[in-house]
Amino acid sequence: MPMNLDRKAQVAAKLVKRLSKPERAAAFRRRMREWIGFLRDDHDYDYDYILAVLAYKLGRTRQYIKGHNLIKDAGKVAREIKEVEGLIRKVMADDYHEEVFASFYKKHGHPRRVTREAGPRGLVECDILYGGKSATPAMRREQARLYEREDEARKADLRKAFDLMVERIWGWWE
Repeated sequence: MPMNLDRKAQVAAKLVKRLSKPERAAAFRRRMREWIGFLRDDHDYDYDYILAVLAYKLGRTRQYIKGHNLIKDAGKVAREIKEVEGLIRKVMADDYHEEVFASFYKKHGHPRRVTREAGPRGLVECDILYGGKSATPAMRREQARLYEREDEARKADLRKAFDLMVERIWGWWE
């Protein structure tokens, strides 16, 4: 069950009241210095940055909950948050290609780009070879399907991260 917002505010107020006003100000400045380093990489056009902000905040929250043992089952909650954070970081890393293409590369070899000298019109031609041979139309269709699978795997991990958050987030502060 989600914690009553009034109760949540009371718990937060108790934690803040433990610090004197100068200590709270110093803690705020420290948090701002930590966030500033992170914010330097902000680009409004970059969707990965939204995920990075979420992963960063989840990591900070996980460390705080675990470090301060504020709630019952703090270790369990920290593991749940770490699972979501890990999925988000995996999506950001976008390392799905080798796994999805493993059987294709085993069958056809890894790609190698071959560039030919410029022709009479000055155009440089290049080709991608697999095991020394150009890709066939069937190989190109298979590649297209694998690229779709790669995108779907990434989306599935992001969906799983958000589904886990929806399922568990209210229990992380009880």
